[in-house]
Amino acid sequence: MDIQPVVLTPNQASNYIGINTDGDALKSSRSTGMLWGCTAPKFIKAGSKKVLYRVTDLDIFISQFEAYSNNAQVGVTL
Repeated sequence: MDIQPVVLTPNQASNYIGINTDGDALKSSRSTGMLWGCTAPKFIKAGSKKVLYRVTDLDIFISQFEAYSNNAQVGVTL
């Protein structure tokens, strides 16, 4: 039985939402409150330096974006 984490580090959270990076891609969003033109995902400040993201908050952030089955639905031309 695999136990899924409830919270993720900033690096793990970045990877979870699809930002491929070795660093903390969410760092600037914690200051600006914006990511990809939308309200950034909520985060937890545990102590003075530790930052964590709830998986549920990341899921809520991702769910605000429309899902498409092809580029024609988006209006994107390649």
